Order: sequence, then C-alpha cells, then structure tokens
Amino acid sequence: MQVKFQTLIGQIIPRALTQVCRDPDSANYGSWDRNFWHYKIRDFSSIILQQGGYLLLQAARLEEYADKAEYFKGLARASVDFWDKRAQKFGAFEEYYPFERSYPGLAFSTLAIAKIIRDLELDPRRYKAGMHIAIKQLEAREELEASNQYLAGLAALYVLSEIMPDLVDKAILDKRLQQVLAAQSSEGWFNEYGGPDLGYLSVSIDCLWDIYDVSGSEEVLESIRKAISFIDDLLIAPQSTGLHNSRQTDYIVPYGIVRMALMVGDSAQMAAERIAHILYSHIKDPEHFFSAIDDRYWVHYIGHSVVRAYAWGVGFDTSSCRNGTKFRKSKRLCRFADETTAILGFDTSSCRKRQDDASTFKRQDVASTIKRQDDASTIRHYPEAGYIVIRKEQYSGLISTRKGGILSIYGNDGQRFADYGTELHIGNKIYVMNWWGSSRLLQFEDNRVIIKGGFVPTKEHVSTPFKHLVLRVASLIFGASIIAILKNRLIFRKQQSPYTFTREITVGEREISIVEHFSEDGRRLAGLQTSSSAQRRGRFVRIAGFHRFRHEDVSNPVGSSPNRHEDVSNPVGSSPNRHEDVSNPGIRKAAAFSKRHVASANSYNPENASMINNCKVETTQKWTGNELQQTTVVYL
Repeated sequence: MQVKFQTLIGQIIPRALTQVCRDPDSANYGSWDRNFWHYKIRDFSSIILQQGGYLLLQAARLEEYADKAEYFKGLARASVDFWDKRAQKFGAFEEYYPFERSYPGLAFSTLAIAKIIRDLELDPRRYKAGMHIAIKQLEAREELEASNQYLAGLAALYVLSEIMPDLVDKAILDKRLQQVLAAQSSEGWFNEYGGPDLGYLSVSIDCLWDIYDVSGSEEVLESIRKAISFIDDLLIAPQSTGLHNSRQTDYIVPYGIVRMALMVGDSAQMAAERIAHILYSHIKDPEHFFSAIDDRYWVHYIGHSVVRAYAWGVGFDTSSCRNGTKFRKSKRLCRFADETTAILGFDTSSCRKRQDDASTFKRQDVASTIKRQDDASTIRHYPEAGYIVIRKEQYSGLISTRKGGILSIYGNDGQRFADYGTELHIGNKIYVMNWWGSSRLLQFEDNRVIIKGGFVPTKEHVSTPFKHLVLRVASLIFGASIIAILKNRLIFRKQQSPYTFTREITVGEREISIVEHFSEDGRRLAGLQTSSSAQRRGRFVRIAGFHRFRHEDVSNPVGSSPNRHEDVSNPVGSSPNRHEDVSNPGIRKAAAFSKRHVASANSYNPENASMINNCKVETTQKWTGNELQQTTVVYL
C-alpha cells in the first residue's frame, strides 16, 4: 500500500492551527503557545513554538491549501509580529520558564522568523529592534554541547545576513561555520550531549541545507553527505535508534534527507533514498514514530520539515534556494522524482503534467536499485560513536558500547528483541547501565563484544510550586548564567557508584547470547539473592515487559501461545508489562524509557509495551565467586 506525506500533513495542519491564537483582536494574536493564550496555565509564551508560523507558510505553498494560502500567510505574519514583541522583552527567548534566555528558543525561533520575513518579502526594517537583540545574542553565545541548536543559530545568522546585512558580522559567520564543520566526527555525526543522536543529526541536516542555500559552500554540502551516510550506516529498522541515541530522540525529520534523495547523481543520493524508503514509506502505520509526536513538536521543527520534504518532492519550489539553479533546470529531476517519490509517498501528478514525455518513462524497481552494498553478513565498529552495527542474513542489530552495551535486534521475519541493560533497585535508589558514557569497549573481535562499566545512580526530579518559585527568582536575578547549573544537574551530572558490570555479547547466525557480571567494587552484592525457584527448576527468569498483546493470545489457550514462554516462578497475577523483581534488593531488566531528562525523549514507542516479538528468550542467574552472573539467550 502506498503511503502519502500529504495524508500526514492533512492531520498535522488542523492540530497546528489549534495551537496558534487566530483572533486578530487579541493582544496574543500570532502566539503559538496554547497553554499561554488559551488555557492560561502558563504566564509566558514559549518562544520556540513560533516556528509554527513557518509551518503554515510552507503549507501555503502547497496546491492542497491554495484556498487557504492567504489565511496561512496572514497567520505567518502574525507569528513574526508576536515574536518581535516578545524578543524585545526583558529576559527574552523564554522556552521553559520566565526570563530564561534560552539558546534553542533563540536559535530555532529566529531561524524560522527570518525565513518567513525573507520568503514573504516583509519589510525587515519593521522588525529591526527584535532582530538586533537576537543577532547580538547569537553572535555572542555558543552551544557546543548540542550541535543542532548551534547549527540552527548559525543558519539564522546566514539567512539574516541576506535580509539585514548591516546587522550581521560576516567574519563571525565564517569563523562559526569552520568551527562547527571541524567539530563533525569523521564518522559523520555531530556532538549531542556527549555523543551521536540520529534524531538531532537529521535536524542538523535541515539546518545545514539552510546554510547551504545562502552560502553555496561545498564544505557544507560535503558535511550533509557525511551526516546522511552515518544515518544510512546506523539504520537497522524503520525507526530512529531511540534509546541508543545520546539524547534518546525517537524521530528522524525528513526534509534534509528527502532533498538529498532528489539530488540526481550526487554521491549521497542513494543513501538518502534508502533512508527515506525505510523511514517514511509506512507513515500510516499506527506504530510509526510520527504517530507518537506530540503537538508541541509538530509546531516545533518536525511539522515544517515534513511539509518542506513534501514540497520538494512534488513542486521543487526553490524560491528560497539561492543555489537552486540546477534543480530548476534539471529535466531528469522530475523523472527521478516520479520514481523516487512513489516510494516516499509523494503525489507526483503535478510533476508528470510538467513532463512532455512522461508517458514513455518506465518506472524501475527502486527497492532493488537502493539495496545496500554491505547487506551480506558484517559486524562493523564505529569507534568514535561507540556503536557496533550487526548485519546478518536473518537479522540486523545495534550495540551501544558507550551506553552499557544495550542491544537491539530486528529480524527479517518480524522478530524484535531489545535489551536496554539492567537496573539495580537498592533502597530508594535506582542504578542504571544505560547512561551515555557509563561504559567502554574492552574487546571486539569476530562475533564477540566485551564491555565494562559502572552503574549510574539516578534521581527523579519532581516538579513542585516551591521549586518553580526558586527557579523564577534565580532566573530573574542571575539570568542565563543559571542554565549551565540546571543542565549539569538535570542532564550532564553522572555520579559514580560502587556497582560495576561487564557485558559479553556473542553474535551468531540465529542466536545471540548476553552474559553479564555484577559486583560491588569486586565484592559480592550485599543481600542479593537470585530467584531460588528459577534456579531449582533450571528455568529461565522471565524478563517482564517483553510480551505484547497479540490476537493469537485470544485464540490460544493460556500457556499454549507459540511465541510466549511462561515463567512458573512468578506469582499468579504478576503484570506481564512490568519488570518484576527477580532478586532482593532488586535486579530488573531496564524498560524502554529514559531516566535522563531530555525534552525530546520518551515519546511513546511500541517497545514500551513489548521489547520482544516472535523470539524465544531465556534468562538465568547464578553466582560465580563474588559476582552475580546473568545470562540471556535470544533465539530468532
């Protein structure tokens, strides 16, 4: 079944319109924060949401919204007006709390607003006051821990250098561009809180295209190629790498990928086409990551990335592309689009109408033309990123050596298995393996991987009125200087613990084994005992949370499901979707959920309900000296 981007866009636009204040008589006309202007449960408008205006502007260019184009453009102009007012307020660029001076709020909103001003050909002098403040902050501040934000800020400066050249320091532009390109890993990724993140890398690619459209820099284009190649190498399933990402991002935005897929003859075109086919050819699937995006992120950068991808697929609107000549003149592009966009889900009828010889064009089997060259059995290590990619004849897999050795497996026949490490529940504390930077690779040879690391204690930060009061007072007095303190406390802080682990993963053709050893500074874990009933019967300990509802479960009697293994050691009534204690004080398999506070993480993922499908999994525990050994074997 062919899936079309325009169906998704048709669902996005009404929801996006609900987020924006559409009353021209309101003082908040053009605000995209519904919690501010409508529900009034927030006393500031989150400025990063002003990107929604750019979403509507992109939608206004589509034939499907021709009758609403002027209305959408009017709301886009209102978005600019509201942004300009908020930018001039004390402590401007609030994202999560008043007086915040948020860098991502500054970077992403300024980029979107600048593109609206440019594309609608608005008088830039009208917005000079707000833009002057934004430009000075962008030129003075850096954000090297989150490269996608830094690239958004740089892209904003590049766009503004066209429409307000007297306000932008060109020397800073050149210096910043060289700085960020030099920071790109030789493997193709940019730093995101200490490591690679495919979701934010796709956002970075979108921003790099914006920079390229102004600069025409071949270095920028090469950076895009490297980033797309890295995503292509890491993609083992039709979804983002999720918990394997440094920031646990659950989505990959399409615009920059689709645009490269339409670059006829480019060295990265085939990789981009392959990514787009894998990720976006099934967007109607209820379990597709787009189905779990919340409204905030639709009006953020995800919505306009989807619309821009669709626009490039059917209309090739290069009006904002200063280096788009080869797109406009290429007759091959439209032919290629007829072939490629059929996979991506584009309606290419308008493209065909522009072709005199469309009737003679023969569509090829694109799936065969984009087949990977390394689909044969390979195990490849990416030492800078800390990933090991497994490609076997029957399945593909990914191991994150810097994140506790977590593992995901996807079989060719629908098998799915994920092991996100082990948690120690001791007292009122939870210690996890799957924290970025918690481990390192000890050995990698042939089909055997050994990883060593330490458990990281985690703490849930519960929101309270008192904490918010303190935050607001501190923000008012100390301004942006508290941001680093908050990030260190909520995101970067990684405390040590006495609990250590080693993890040995052996990869076979249809079988994967995971052998873990846990100890407390080389001593026996105090008070820890395994499930005696499981050891006595020689059975495996159930990894709860692995089993999902299937229609077969209804038709088969209890205990007879061909894809389910009952654990007689667990008490009757234990929940199949919770991670049960198999020891005291508690050893549990980690859920598909991040305990590291990152805004874009923790969208619903099917793995929240089930981390195994159509696999046989056995787990046993035993003591080996002072270490507890836990062995998990997966049969595909």
